[in-house]
Amino acid sequence: MADDAPAVNLAVSLHGATQELRELTVPSARGTSIEELGAALDYHAKKSGRGAMLEYLLIDDVNDSDCAAESLADFARDRGAKFKPFVNLIPYNPTLAGANFGYETPTDERINSFHDLLKKEEIQSSVRWSSAAGRDANAACGQLVLGE
Repeated sequence: MADDAPAVNLAVSLHGATQELRELTVPSARGTSIEELGAALDYHAKKSGRGAMLEYLLIDDVNDSDCAAESLADFARDRGAKFKPFVNLIPYNPTLAGANFGYETPTDERINSFHDLLKKEEIQSSVRWSSAAGRDANAACGQLVLGE
């Protein structure tokens, strides 16, 4: 894509900045290592002249720890100062399918702590809350699943 459409803004569903955590949260990640993903992001940044947006769905007690935030900060920082990605933190929106895995939304305190750690590490980031309308229609982030 970087060669064919370098003007396209790239957003990547990361959800975990270590291979183990990424495979847990994105099962299709088993086919691509976190190192390969980083190299692809670096290549796209070099071709496009800008960093990617990293989408990070925060799930309580899965990928919302301080250690996970530090790994995410390291992954973003490794992209280099010039093309450091922007991190979009998205609190998990409950679904019946997610409940089968025990997934829950982190507390506001936990979300803010994770976000504060990224800011302290000088990683540009924001918390993006899904609208009530999206949640009510089961169309909020983390809710686009097969019928339950």
